[in-house]
Amino acid sequence: MNHEDIEKTFTKKHKPINQTMKKILMGFAALSLLFGAVSCEKETRETAPDGKKELSFRAALGKQALSRAAEFTAWTAGDDLTVYAYKTGSTAPAYANPTFNLEYDGSVWSYGTPITSTGGNVWYYSWYPTASSGVSNNSVAVNSYSFDYSATHDEDLVAAGIPTSDYNVNLAFQHVLSQVNFALYTTEHLKITINSIALNGIKYTGTYTMGTGQGWSDVDGATNYSYELDGASNITDGTATSGTLVDLNDGSNALMLIPQTFADAANMVINFDLSRAGVSGDDVIVDGAEATVPLNNFEILEWLPGKRYVYQLDFSSYIQTGEIKFNVSVGPWVDDTNSSVATLEVADNNLASIENAIAKLSAANTANSDLAVFTVSVPVAIEAMTLATIPSFDAADEIVIEFADTTSAGNFNVTAEDWTSDVEGSTVTLTCTPA
Repeated sequence: MNHEDIEKTFTKKHKPINQTMKKILMGFAALSLLFGAVSCEKETRETAPDGKKELSFRAALGKQALSRAAEFTAWTAGDDLTVYAYKTGSTAPAYANPTFNLEYDGSVWSYGTPITSTGGNVWYYSWYPTASSGVSNNSVAVNSYSFDYSATHDEDLVAAGIPTSDYNVNLAFQHVLSQVNFALYTTEHLKITINSIALNGIKYTGTYTMGTGQGWSDVDGATNYSYELDGASNITDGTATSGTLVDLNDGSNALMLIPQTFADAANMVINFDLSRAGVSGDDVIVDGAEATVPLNNFEILEWLPGKRYVYQLDFSSYIQTGEIKFNVSVGPWVDDTNSSVATLEVADNNLASIENAIAKLSAANTANSDLAVFTVSVPVAIEAMTLATIPSFDAADEIVIEFADTTSAGNFNVTAEDWTSDVEGSTVTLTCTPA
């Protein structure tokens, strides 16, 4: 599946975009949950007229194949985001007004009067669609922010939560729902028509938490969902050889549901017609037959956030046994190679550990140059050290290292050829600038 990654920069001024640049982000472990790849342009911090740096926001999410018309795929003029900011370790607002209303006019995002202080160590939270009808009862707790959600089945809900003391707030949005699709194997000489597919007894309410304790809780309820079919993609005419997989996802009918373990009553009901192809007349085998399968009968016993599940139907042995074979494939929501996210954490406070982490990132980048997001945290304090060599990366690549504290960041020096270094708070940004 081919897709392009997207990213927009939220600043008071818009800077030219270098479309070929990738940014390798080595930050908090929370950023490793970015399910879509991010191909990033260089982020330059803006300054206010008085010379002070301004707080700016960036949001990123990999662009995936369309699942429904309401799915988030790209920022467009008129989009908005609400970002909530609270101090780390408390529920106190990080600013006089902890709510930032970001608005996009097609080229520039703005949030009103510029802020020239970062507010210290801050947790920032956001979700999209901002005005989701399924979201209610949002509330802050220490180092976390939660909301209740009722799945509408046709909405791609993404969320972000990040702690930082930097002026640049990188909101790495992630898919928090599970995507469910269906596919059909062809059977030679057998015309197959899928009339309807229903999922019954599905849990549809829950509470989602961003930040510490990230994930779903109190998932409950029971409702039924229908997988909409367009009448053309749900038919095989029997002329193809057996074993060809036909995707029933027509680009607008994937179900986006709350991640869950299945209740005993949860099931799948398939209504179908079968007839012999390549014979004179209408040789009907079954017309309007139904098959009911408990979801707990599959090897996959739960749906996880950010995963795409494809239930594959196989009628090849139906005439002989009266049974439908099923297979379930599971993968990331975005299953292109450049959706991969390399996650590393440096547990030791020595130079060798950091060098080893960067070497692994370089090797991953060499193996697959489409890799766009790498995340590494350095949660331990370090003493003075100098990084003299850095393995091969591409021109304009950036390595943003988020240290445990500002002292550690100040203790980290870089003398590697063709690399520049910039220290901002607890963040050290390395930029590849070959001559």
